[in-house]
Amino acid sequence: MKKVDIHSGIDSTLLILQHRLKATKNRPEIRVIKEYGQLPNIECYPSQLNQVFMNILANTIDALEARYMPGIITIKTEIYKKIKIELNHKFFKISISDNGHGIAESVQKIIFAPFFTTKAVGKGTGLWLSISHQIVVEKHRGELKCISNQNRGTLQETGIKLSGTQVRRILKQKNIRLPRGRVALEHRANYTRNKPDRNVSKQSL
Repeated sequence: MKKVDIHSGIDSTLLILQHRLKATKNRPEIRVIKEYGQLPNIECYPSQLNQVFMNILANTIDALEARYMPGIITIKTEIYKKIKIELNHKFFKISISDNGHGIAESVQKIIFAPFFTTKAVGKGTGLWLSISHQIVVEKHRGELKCISNQNRGTLQETGIKLSGTQVRRILKQKNIRLPRGRVALEHRANYTRNKPDRNVSKQSL
């Protein structure tokens, strides 16, 4: 694993796929909107994560190929906090959404299953989304979700938990101090209330 600029990875992937975004005789140009948040360099397996971006974006473009209306892909990145069993976990999230036809609910339940595909014979193996799910969940201890409504587009969310070092760096940038040796990822939501510490800032994590 190594620390990398996630946005550079996404931009490199878009550059590779740029020829597929151009207008064709069957559809207008597919527009990409970037809503990048302020992310630190992320510790990950960069080549594998770039493969995830490639798989999701290529699949999204495939979905927009059948739509004559102007296609739009929106890519948003952010840091967010997930509370689970009274522990605060900080994740970085990459959301890739489109304005395509959407995916039926029955298909969403099995979309990451190996060899499943909705494409015509010879057009897809049904492995790429399954591999992406494996990379995110097993290699990065994250989560990959597909949220869709038919005729209203599809949202694919990739969330990966930040390491304690990464969280401390983010908190330092925001001038938030934690007790020495306390890992921010597992900082209890009620720590300040039940265990006051003069070194703990009252500012929200």
